[in-house]
Amino acid sequence: MVSTSYQTMPASQQPRTTSGNVVSRDGLAEFRDNPDHRTSPLLALTPAGRRALEAITRRADAAHRAMGEGIAEADLAAARTLLRRLTAQTDRWAGADALAGADARAGAEPRAVAGRRPSEEA
Repeated sequence: MVSTSYQTMPASQQPRTTSGNVVSRDGLAEFRDNPDHRTSPLLALTPAGRRALEAITRRADAAHRAMGEGIAEADLAAARTLLRRLTAQTDRWAGADALAGADARAGAEPRAVAGRRPSEEA
């Protein structure tokens, strides 16, 4: 079945179908009947797909350990926290920017971003 992370990705049905066809063609996954939706089959890993995913996961784990080598756990935790905050602020900014564009097209005044007045934004 499609992983939770893949299901939550903002992707249209077409790229999912194309990706599913590729991994199915390569023997890494197979389409199965979906009891909840007749026209949207489920995509399940085959044994070869499971082995490939496990190999990718092992390699990613090794890369993460190598990249974090010599860095204190507290520093890594602080970096994760900072990156989450920056991501959230970027998401809010992008959402506000999209709203500002819609407002401008509608002739409305600009909105504040993340609690700041439009005049405070640089």
